[in-house]
Amino acid sequence: MTDDSCSAQSWAVGEPLGGTAPQAPAWLVIEQPGSWGARALRDASLPVGFGDAITAAAGAAGVGVLLARHPDRVRRHLTVPHHRPRIWVADVRPGTQRLHTGLVPELAEIANWDFAAIADGILPDLDGLSPEPLLLLCTQGGRDACCARLGRPVLTELLELVGPLERDQVWESSHIGGHRFAPTILALPSGAVHGRLTPTQARQLLSATASQQVLTMGLRGRTCLSPPVQLAEIAIRERTEESGLNDLEFAVWEQADEAAVVVVRGSNQACWTVRLRQHAMDAMRPESCGAKAHIGTSWQVESISAG
Repeated sequence: MTDDSCSAQSWAVGEPLGGTAPQAPAWLVIEQPGSWGARALRDASLPVGFGDAITAAAGAAGVGVLLARHPDRVRRHLTVPHHRPRIWVADVRPGTQRLHTGLVPELAEIANWDFAAIADGILPDLDGLSPEPLLLLCTQGGRDACCARLGRPVLTELLELVGPLERDQVWESSHIGGHRFAPTILALPSGAVHGRLTPTQARQLLSATASQQVLTMGLRGRTCLSPPVQLAEIAIRERTEESGLNDLEFAVWEQADEAAVVVVRGSNQACWTVRLRQHAMDAMRPESCGAKAHIGTSWQVESISAG
């Protein structure tokens, strides 16, 4: 039987991962153990009006928002249904990455946060800085079947692979973006988005994030960067030994709708000029399951010159 899922078709036509991560300078993650439906913030069992308020406020500031749950916490919720939800807020901008976490008495108070300030790196204190990373695997089947069909098995096996301490760092989440690259994973506070990883590779990603390293395997890009800069970062990291989260600095010389020139400076002051262009793909594929297939576009590296 032919697999007509969006992820299978994207894989079949060789759609590249680089330069496809969503863009956001900061992320808000809210624990919500119930069903998420198709539109998580609006369909989940949240306080009346909360989803609309958060969607509007965070969206205006460019802050990404996700719901998250953990099997261990879900079982606790069933036992103690009124336990306080956990919140994470991450600044993922270059050089300032950090993750705050804590419990809040009421979700409604989040709607009054200053999301423009959060986008600028002014994070609410919560319970303070989190010393541990957070790995979020999209499993929102109500949004797209591929997310649950491919994301949930990776989540289940990854939780079996890691130890007790790491287990609390791996959560399932609502829609991150890019169902056709499922399983889709967001690492915080690095802001790195990955696709098509196996459970073993996801464990490597968790270790890399904990040690402030960037893993290029399956890397779609970091959300703090624009699509062509996401791809330029991947290209330079793959040809050098620059693996530290903040080893590279980026400057965009030129960018038009279909072309960009990105200057990348390394930790040893080496410099590269990366020229990129957006191309139409050779074959059609759908954006998501059930959607009409069409010719998409992807960023490609045209040249890399040193100095």
